[in-house]
Amino acid sequence: MSSSDLHVEALSHRVCAMKGLNKALSSPPTTAAEGDAILATCYALLFQTSYMGERIEEFLHILRGCRLVHAQGWTETLGTSFIHCSMEYQRDIAASILEKSLIMDSTLLEVAKAAFDRLEPLCTTRLEKFMLQNLHNVVDSDTAYESSLSAHLYVYVSS
Repeated sequence: MSSSDLHVEALSHRVCAMKGLNKALSSPPTTAAEGDAILATCYALLFQTSYMGERIEEFLHILRGCRLVHAQGWTETLGTSFIHCSMEYQRDIAASILEKSLIMDSTLLEVAKAAFDRLEPLCTTRLEKFMLQNLHNVVDSDTAYESSLSAHLYVYVSS
């Protein structure tokens, strides 16, 4: 099989997975296994998108979909094997790793600000401008000067 054949085959599988996912999402799952199957499909689509070299927008759309599906509350009521995939759990992991971090070097923050300023004329799409603004928000925030933990948590809270 050539790489183009694999790409066609992958897209065919994606269509089948999305059709099945849409059908499954038409009614809430009644068991943990059903909820896990939905989440597993979402994550499989996400990984496929990252490996196929799709546009970043496609990856971010599917990532948002994973987060929205996870936020439906099924995991709390039914239980799940994907307990460590929630945004709260990921934030707690980041906080535990970064809580003993040192104060950020203000020189690095100034270098980052200058780099973002130079990137601004290159950002033409709405997504590029949005991402650049978020980067600016992190380095411009007062919390960025306090610690790495504060800067990272700022991203989670403001998103």
